[in-house]
Amino acid sequence: MNELKAPGKPFLISKRADLEAYEKVKADKAAPGVDAVSLAESEKDLKNNLYKI
Repeated sequence: MNELKAPGKPFLISKRADLEAYEKVKADKAAPGVDAVSLAESEKDLKNNLYKI
């Protein structure tokens, strides 16, 4: 698997950058995004949800 590009995704982002963004959102206790999924709901399956973008 290409570390910088998930299959079917048109842009490059490292898993590390994705994890850092997640940690910032969690620290800010941010509201759900445009998908209306709360952080708590997303964390139920974090392994499958974290790198979906």
